Amino acid sequence: MSWLTMFLPEDEYKQKRFISFLAEAAVIAFLTTLIGAALIRLAIIPVIGSEKSFLIIAAVLILYPLIRYILSGMEYGDIFTPQQYKKQMKHITFRSITFFILFNLIYTVATNYQGWASTLQTAGLALIATTLLFLIDMSSLTTSYKKNKNLEP
Repeated sequence: MSWLTMFLPEDEYKQKRFISFLAEAAVIAFLTTLIGAALIRLAIIPVIGSEKSFLIIAAVLILYPLIRYILSGMEYGDIFTPQQYKKQMKHITFRSITFFILFNLIYTVATNYQGWASTLQTAGLALIATTLLFLIDMSSLTTSYKKNKNLEP
């Protein structure tokens, strides 16, 4: 077994699909590197710093599989009825609120409370992260529900 398997879902179908998403991301990152190098070599685009180049490649490798997984509708394979959908939405909302509260508490304790300005900045960061996580979960749930509803006889 590879060390990568500890980050993959337990379901074998989901594992295979996610690994294919990772492989697609690697090919896209490789092609991005080749095209970028060719454009720089031909002096069509200005040379960007190596840090920025690495960040672009890292973004492709992280965001592409994430977006593909969200849009694939695989995450919530057991949501078929409106009642299950609503129950899962409540669960996602509760989990998001819990994340927001815990993020703020842990950060405040870990940094030895540095005043209201720091607390507000932390709350803003937590709100952005919470919103992104909520939107990702909600998108995944909605896509899964629509696909599962179409599978039902």
